[in-house]
Amino acid sequence: VKADVAEDVPSLPRFGLKLKTVPGFEKMSYFGYGPVESYSDKRLAASMGYYKTTVNKNFEHYIRPQENGSHYGTVYATLASKDDILTFIAPEGMSFSAKHFTDWQLTDTTHDHLLKPMKETVIGLDYKMSGIGSHSCGPVLDEKYQVNEKHIEFKVTIKV
Repeated sequence: VKADVAEDVPSLPRFGLKLKTVPGFEKMSYFGYGPVESYSDKRLAASMGYYKTTVNKNFEHYIRPQENGSHYGTVYATLASKDDILTFIAPEGMSFSAKHFTDWQLTDTTHDHLLKPMKETVIGLDYKMSGIGSHSCGPVLDEKYQVNEKHIEFKVTIKV
């Protein structure tokens, strides 16, 4: 993936790919920061390693639904159904996530108990993601945790 970002565009919240599977992809494994969610500015509680979980167990149930369950620095990940395995390889690392909700569902739903999971799995393969801290509830996000590049090149291999 290659992209040029206009000079007048402010910092991006993230840059990457979103994919949606057919129903049934629940088993998840990855080599990256885990086992808890991890972000560029929130990863000290995580450690680099190989982890196995499920898409359901990877989801963080916050009172107000929001971005969650991403794994910073992931170089290898798999999602498996009963019959198929999807493999994702990003030699330079990526933020990897898998959940049964779209970003729109998380944004539009006011409380966790109102979320209705999909049977499909939404996969996030992000070149970079801005840090979790933001000016909405604290100081301005430090520049090193922002996505400010004006030319982006990102490589991820997807094997079916």
